[in-house]
Amino acid sequence: MERVSKMKLAFIDECGNFGTDPNLKGNSSHFIITAVIIDDENYDKIREITNEIRLKHFKDGEIKSNRVSKNHAKRFEIIQSILKMDIKVISVVINKRLLNFNDSGLRFKKVYYKFLNNVLHSELKILFPNIKVIADEHGTEEFMKEFSSYVQEKGQLTMFDNFEFEFRSSKEELLIQLADFIGGTISLGYEEDKKCSEFNSFSKLLDEKILVIRHWPISAENYLVNLEMIKYGDFDRHIAELSVRAAVNYISRNRKNRETIVLDRVYVLEYLLNQIYSGNTKKYFYSDELIKHISTQSSESYSTHTFISSIIAPLRDSNVLLASSNNGYKLPMNESEIYSYANKTIGQIKPMLSRLEKARNQILAATNSNFDILDREEYSRIKKYFDI
Repeated sequence: MERVSKMKLAFIDECGNFGTDPNLKGNSSHFIITAVIIDDENYDKIREITNEIRLKHFKDGEIKSNRVSKNHAKRFEIIQSILKMDIKVISVVINKRLLNFNDSGLRFKKVYYKFLNNVLHSELKILFPNIKVIADEHGTEEFMKEFSSYVQEKGQLTMFDNFEFEFRSSKEELLIQLADFIGGTISLGYEEDKKCSEFNSFSKLLDEKILVIRHWPISAENYLVNLEMIKYGDFDRHIAELSVRAAVNYISRNRKNRETIVLDRVYVLEYLLNQIYSGNTKKYFYSDELIKHISTQSSESYSTHTFISSIIAPLRDSNVLLASSNNGYKLPMNESEIYSYANKTIGQIKPMLSRLEKARNQILAATNSNFDILDREEYSRIKKYFDI
């Protein structure tokens, strides 16, 4: 089934610099590529709202995150205006500390730029078969022509896809400026010299607009490093590592799967993993919250029952650890969260087993023990439980 039918426009901008040594002063530790995605038919309306933001907060200049800097009240006000727009956001956050520059082509700027942008383009192509990507002009005219050919060559996944690409100047394209501002806001949660306590508030506000924040390289270390840096209370590294690695492994195996329901499971895990960066590491998420999140990307419609049976249960069957309680689901970070899952599960199973035992005993008594409803090979383990 086609996930999206309308033609989409994606406006892209980057945050961070090429510097390969993230520990060197002036070099960014992360390279963040952000896409603002809209329906083609909504372009004029969204551009108008964006221009109102520009005139109010930036006068005659461009909308740029670094021009807001640490004026958090102003950033908050701009985000409130952005929430009125019918947009979605995908961001790829590349942790340069985990990249191998010395022994790969990434040490060359052209290769670096092509490769990292293709991470985002691949994400867009999976979600939106019909899309036009508009990126900020970058480098020489020769490079832009070369890069455009490179993207077009890798663009179509199937003969039915419609993938287009072009460069535009950010001075003229307001929605590229919007991508700059949102990407810069996201960077407040990653760059050491930009991190601020207000980021969690900004992140929660933007959450309804963000489809996914992809952390790359796809590795558990990306998340575990951040867990070490936050105050989590009784954080247990062994359990957290097992939990995060299981989620990351599932995503890695299934991210390019075109089956809707499999991708929806990926979206749930990505959402739960992203809470590590948003400071929501203790929060459980109700089924309704997770259904609402994946509904922005999925063509499927889930009730609470189908969500549990089609999303949560298969994830657990695939060895993904998910803690659950009356407050919802999360990736477990310590022993108490593992016990919360065990207690809830046992609380559901025990009454069922008790009713089964009563039925078995009633039938045994009525048949002088000639008929045991558990006297089948497939029930042998349950029978042993009752016999013990």
